[in-house]
Amino acid sequence: MVLVFVVLAVSAAVVVLLQWRQLLAATDRSLTLAADELLLQLEIEGDPVSVLADAADPLNPDDHFAVVQGGGGGAGPAGRVESATPNLAASVGGAGVVDLSVADDGTPFRTRSDIPIDDDAYRLVVRDLDGVATGSDGPAVLVVGENIDDQLDGVRSLATILAILVPSVTAAFGLAAWWLVGRTLSPVERIRQQVEGIGPRQLDHRVPVPATDDEIARLAVTMNSMLDRVGRSSMRQERFVGDASHELRQPLTRMRSSLEVDLAGNGDLRPAAETALRETVAMQALVDDLLLLARLDHEPLPELAELVDLDVVVDEEVERLRGREPTAIGHTGGAQGSTSSRGLGEPTRIDMSSVSGAVVAGRREQLARVVRNLLNNAVAHARSAVAVSLTDDGESVMLAVDDDGPGVPPDARDTVFDRFARLDEARRSDGGTGLGLAIVRELVRGHGGTVRCGDSALGGARFEVVLPAAR
Repeated sequence: MVLVFVVLAVSAAVVVLLQWRQLLAATDRSLTLAADELLLQLEIEGDPVSVLADAADPLNPDDHFAVVQGGGGGAGPAGRVESATPNLAASVGGAGVVDLSVADDGTPFRTRSDIPIDDDAYRLVVRDLDGVATGSDGPAVLVVGENIDDQLDGVRSLATILAILVPSVTAAFGLAAWWLVGRTLSPVERIRQQVEGIGPRQLDHRVPVPATDDEIARLAVTMNSMLDRVGRSSMRQERFVGDASHELRQPLTRMRSSLEVDLAGNGDLRPAAETALRETVAMQALVDDLLLLARLDHEPLPELAELVDLDVVVDEEVERLRGREPTAIGHTGGAQGSTSSRGLGEPTRIDMSSVSGAVVAGRREQLARVVRNLLNNAVAHARSAVAVSLTDDGESVMLAVDDDGPGVPPDARDTVFDRFARLDEARRSDGGTGLGLAIVRELVRGHGGTVRCGDSALGGARFEVVLPAAR
């Protein structure tokens, strides 16, 4: 719009200037003819008074005038009027003085607006009267003038019209361009919105193809082809991970069973069997996690059809952890049966005093997996204490798990939820695979919630899960 406005404004200025110059050129030609005619009459008759007396238009006495201007020093400023047409003679008096001198640039034409006939503008032409008897004591000139106020009014009207027309045309052009471009690019916006909503679980979606057979339609076809390739590649990758995890589960199960039997029946192989059994159990857990993530990527989460008492789930997972880990559980913040955890020689206390009743809609086994992974992560990194809190404000339920371990650096609080995430030595000394928190994030997202990591009041890390409260 700015470019169009500048072009139109410059064009309008050029049109007004050309129109004004054409009018002046036509007036100058008319004045030249009138001056030549008067010069011829003066040469023939030799009486400027009688010649100029008949030069004015009796019907429009203010449109034209003629004057013979002289002076002892020549035709300079404030030259004396020797003779003039009646309209000017009546204005300046019989022997008045008026400045009708030649223009400063030496051209015979000039425009004046101070002619004593009236307040209008006049175009003047000045011609020397060398060799013509004028009755002047020295050189004299003939000045012929024509009223150009009508021409000026026409140019002003044209300039006014263009001053109104240019912004109006610019605004109309802008609105038309906005409408046309918006209408043309609306398929692109629909394509953008469709692509923006395509995530890892919507790779089967496609963008609309407009029936225009133009560049936008070809863009939509190309975009759909790209989505086809990405979808096939993603499906192959997910299927590979899922199939590999599934195929690994059976031999790992058989290995674990065999090692458990050997461990129970052969004392000589007990140390080796114990080590192999631990590694097999860890590998089996890794395969189970990979299989779960592959299913979460490839298949949408089932509909949330259960009302789950999340506080009961927290109690069950803490009891499960107490049966598996040598951990002290305290509902009031005190330790019960202080035993060491992870071989550190210090008890790990779990404070559940801030756990209150809360009900959410979801899948019980998946929510239990969320709580279990968060507790396992906290206990693995805690020095001596873990705190669990559960609150319900009517709109949302927040589960928070705190530990007094080394914490998570601020620049890693987003990446800690990535698959196989690896932090510094302090946060990965437990030997975990880096899939637990990734599973937490996927399951929480599937339940319409969010999970974040921050600083704990205990000095370590704090993981908060916010889920919609059941209504």
